[in-house]
Amino acid sequence: MFHNITLGQYYPCNSHIHRLDPRTKFLTLIPLILATTASRNILVLAGMFLFLSVLLWLSKVPVTLFLRQIRPFFWIVGITFILHAFLTEGSAPVRIPLTGLKITLYGLYLGIFFGLRLLLIISFSMVLMFTTAPSEMTDGIEKMLRPLKRIGWQTDKYALMLGITLRFIPVLFEEGERIRKAQVSRGAHFGGKLRSKMHGLASIVVPLFISVFKRADVLALALEARGYPGKGNRTYFEDLRFRLGDVYAFVIVFVITGGAFLL
Repeated sequence: MFHNITLGQYYPCNSHIHRLDPRTKFLTLIPLILATTASRNILVLAGMFLFLSVLLWLSKVPVTLFLRQIRPFFWIVGITFILHAFLTEGSAPVRIPLTGLKITLYGLYLGIFFGLRLLLIISFSMVLMFTTAPSEMTDGIEKMLRPLKRIGWQTDKYALMLGITLRFIPVLFEEGERIRKAQVSRGAHFGGKLRSKMHGLASIVVPLFISVFKRADVLALALEARGYPGKGNRTYFEDLRFRLGDVYAFVIVFVITGGAFLL
């Protein structure tokens, strides 16, 4: 139930993508998602998948690991395909016997197109998660939001909340899997009818919520013991700076997305 989902997992490696500034990854992810979302040409999606394969090769993230992490999202892609395939009007509909449903070639095309588009958006986001440590994400977002301090926004607190969230997402999945195994060892069953499944899920959710509140309390005490929030300007262990590789990344992404918008 929980062991196949490790959202927020960082894959440590010394690759070209890992060495990019986190702000570069965020600022290039946005036009990639916009170009993918706005595209109406399946050739553009094919080009985006080719670019995604290049990113995976440059990031040195194992393909098997990447596929294993996006597998939990396949059901969303499947639902998208089914909705478009069966609810889209078109010529020469084919009726499915004993169901009363009909499907068209245009519906199949739209189902494949929108399913692939959704899969691309998820995949680009997963590349960011794999190649950027949570601490780097926090620092990058805080740097980008720093101008908002002039209007009274406490950007360092928002960045800290985001960093804590990213850090504890995989921890909570691991905790849920540990609780599930503990319940199975005590004779709990998670199969059968819907009522039995809901009862089994409740035996996981309730202890998980208790564990979440305990962890939050311990974290609050730890921050308070370290004097948070402190006074004065915050210092950084590693100062973020744009390098030549970041310039190349911006140029490549904006050329690709610009071409996607024109097609």
